Amino acid sequence: MRNLIYLSLAVFVTCALFSCKKQIVGGKSNASLLTGKWLLYQQSTKVYDLNSNALLKDTVVDYATTNYPKAWFEIYNIDGTAYITTTPYKKAGATTSSVDTTSYFHYTILGSSVVLSQNGGGSETDPIIQLTQSTLVQEKTQISPPPSGWGLDTNTAYKFVNDGYYNKQ
Repeated sequence: MRNLIYLSLAVFVTCALFSCKKQIVGGKSNASLLTGKWLLYQQSTKVYDLNSNALLKDTVVDYATTNYPKAWFEIYNIDGTAYITTTPYKKAGATTSSVDTTSYFHYTILGSSVVLSQNGGGSETDPIIQLTQSTLVQEKTQISPPPSGWGLDTNTAYKFVNDGYYNKQ
């Protein structure tokens, strides 16, 4: 009986320890895989009706070709800071390239999601669909009215699901 208690306790402690390791997926740490500079090369956007969940729009933007100047980098540092920057560009008359930092965050990994927190408050949780040494696919979902030009009622809210596809640089 005593051995059964010790065995049960050992199994419980082992399960508790592994459940606390939120960064472990597939035997590798999400934090170590995520650390680095990622370039967006494609984004798909699906727009759904909030009432019927019907798919209204399904678009893909390929940033690897003519849209490269509109792509961005997401940089995740080992210390938990993250930056979103523009791709390099040259200002008029300049001989060197510039890069603008558009956002600064702190990030944490919760299971298979990245939580981005801004210094001024607010946070965003983005599921990681795929994460390898060279590929990152993140999903962002928001409820909002569409921008004008989408052919949808700008006074109505819709569900936007954006999947961003990144390559490690």
